Amino acid sequence: PFAAGEASGSASQGACRVTRFRVFDQAAALRADGLLRAWKLEVMETVPGFVGLERRVSSETWEYETHLKFESVEALADFMASDAFQLETLPMLAKVLNECAHGGARGCHRQTFLYDEM
Repeated sequence: PFAAGEASGSASQGACRVTRFRVFDQAAALRADGLLRAWKLEVMETVPGFVGLERRVSSETWEYETHLKFESVEALADFMASDAFQLETLPMLAKVLNECAHGGARGCHRQTFLYDEM
């Protein structure tokens, strides 16, 4: 993995945790949206370094993707080591995947990216 700033030379580079899966249909996408909105308000708004949540969905294939953005690699690492991740985020993600996605947790792909504004 890159250290902060290594990919582009930017010291203000953020980190993003991307989760991808395929929802059953439009109703499942709306259900996932509702669960994620509630989780964002209840959990993520209190996490240090959290800067936003983006969702993308394809109405052609029902591929669903979330981008959980943090101000730094360190803030993301701290979150992933926290109780907010272990006790609240992982169970919420399991619920979304089990209720809305093909393959449940096995149908999910997660990856960390570095990002900055270009």
